[in-house]
Amino acid sequence: MGIVNKNKLTIIILGIILLFALILRIYSLGSSPLWFDESISSLASQKIAEKGIPLFDSGLFYSRALIFHYIQAFFIFLFGATDAVARLASVLFGLGTVILAFLIGKEFNKPAGIISALITSVLFLEIVYSRQARFYQAFQFLFFLTLFLLYKSKTSKKYAYISSISLIVLVQTHIAGLVLVPLFIIMLYKEHKDIKLLIIPLLVGIYFGLSFFNIQTSASLGSIYAEEYTSRIFKWLRAFFIISLIGMPFAYKMNKRMFYILLVPSILLFTGLFFIKVFALRYAYFVTLSIIIFISTILSYLYKQNKILFAITLVATIIYPSNLFFEANYLTVVIPSQISINEITEPVINYKSLSQETQNIIKSNTLVTLSSPGVECYLKKPDYIIPFSLNGLESGYALYEGVDAYTGAEIFNNQSSDFILLEDFFGYFKLSEKEKSRLNDIKQNCSIIEESNTLKVYSCIM
Repeated sequence: MGIVNKNKLTIIILGIILLFALILRIYSLGSSPLWFDESISSLASQKIAEKGIPLFDSGLFYSRALIFHYIQAFFIFLFGATDAVARLASVLFGLGTVILAFLIGKEFNKPAGIISALITSVLFLEIVYSRQARFYQAFQFLFFLTLFLLYKSKTSKKYAYISSISLIVLVQTHIAGLVLVPLFIIMLYKEHKDIKLLIIPLLVGIYFGLSFFNIQTSASLGSIYAEEYTSRIFKWLRAFFIISLIGMPFAYKMNKRMFYILLVPSILLFTGLFFIKVFALRYAYFVTLSIIIFISTILSYLYKQNKILFAITLVATIIYPSNLFFEANYLTVVIPSQISINEITEPVINYKSLSQETQNIIKSNTLVTLSSPGVECYLKKPDYIIPFSLNGLESGYALYEGVDAYTGAEIFNNQSSDFILLEDFFGYFKLSEKEKSRLNDIKQNCSIIEESNTLKVYSCIM
């Protein structure tokens, strides 16, 4: 009876944590506008809801994170294409991550499972990406789900096959999942000596690995990105890092196998970011779940040894890096606000800020724009675009078959008729000096209708 009661208590506590996590993730979910990549995902899912497949009007098939986008499209189909609805899929994956934190933590001990779930439910980085219409939270969930299933594969080949299927979905969601392929091959062969178990991981590695080599990478670890990633993450999670380092020996002692399964891929995933020629902080947060779980092991030890010290440490651990009381770098939860426009890697172009009069003018005239997916989501499909490189590289122009990849809009070539020019801060920032000069020449015949900190709307008479 005692065991039954303890299990019931665990379920109740986990249920309360999940309810709390849900509230934090859905509260004012549509308060902030979609940032650039969110609008791409929302537009892709709208096309799924309309056509059954993520096919942009340009003819481009958007193949990234198909499972995520079909789930997102399901909600859009049911409830309409609003900002909040577009983010519901990530809310689900965020809740799934809380449950997963419990299951993984429980492999060390049950208190560690509860503590892991609690910290995951309130950590601001987890909340931020659980509130975005993009697949980053889905990737984190799938990454650690795959690791958890790989851990369980020692007990049964069934889990080995299921984990391999999870690996496919993971890598299709984000190519960074390739870091797990060597671990899969080594562990499955070492523990089962069955070549058949290696077929799927090998095929995943070969197929997606060929795509990976098309990604331009930097040459050395001495890049600025290494410094940027480590300094930013350490700034946010300094206390977390320190406590997790203290917790690692405890985690190692409690469950060596799970310790290595969490540690090695997380290190590979994080250090791999140093080679990518695109700096974006959203790529670095994935490893936080490993940090959380290592923290939970030391806290679970304190729980058994000193309840008062445990309570103080737990409260401090929850309050300091959580999004409950202090405004975080991105979205806040208790008092939601838009993402800071100073974060250039996650640019918010606030089309919702435009007056209704300006929106009507845009919708009834020929429209030329820089950024395009958000324009179609909020205003209308643009007629022409002025292209820019998203990553500063020659390959970074979002074009497909000579037109805008997302909307199918044609490239602007000094049209003779009057038009509305929509200039956003992000697109302008990304233009080369030559492209800026051309745009400034175009604006000689334009007058500003409306402007904000993210947008300028011009009426242009040719």
